[in-house]
Amino acid sequence: MMMGEAKRRGVGALVFLWFYALINSLSKTLYYKGSRRFLNLKILYFGGQKSGKSNLAKERATLLGRNKKPIFIATYDNSFGDLSMQKRVQNHQKERGDSFITVEETLYLDRVIKDNGRVYLIDCISMWVLNSIDWKVEKLLHQLENLKNRKADIYLF
Repeated sequence: MMMGEAKRRGVGALVFLWFYALINSLSKTLYYKGSRRFLNLKILYFGGQKSGKSNLAKERATLLGRNKKPIFIATYDNSFGDLSMQKRVQNHQKERGDSFITVEETLYLDRVIKDNGRVYLIDCISMWVLNSIDWKVEKLLHQLENLKNRKADIYLF
């Protein structure tokens, strides 16, 4: 088996494991604090490229933001010098405007997502999986477990 094929199979296996673990750990626990309702949702939007998943996720995150700007986590690693991707990132930034607080984090999502009842939007989860391709499966699953346990709404697409 050639190295490229082995790496592709490894990526496929990691993506499968990641989504399997995520789907099995979805949490829809309601938290009540006084008269405010805190949701602890983990929602995955999936579909083809340009299928509307990012717009739907942004719309939902804004609605559930509880009068606070949602936190938009950008996972794209801009170190590759891909000009078309850089243009796409700039377009996304213009579209979002100041409706979100933007944080760039390519790997350690659990360092950014806090137990604070806030709404987080992760763009793009497949890019994050590719960024973490060299991680051992245990490290990846540990990261997912940390995210699952966060008292925050997390929208992934």
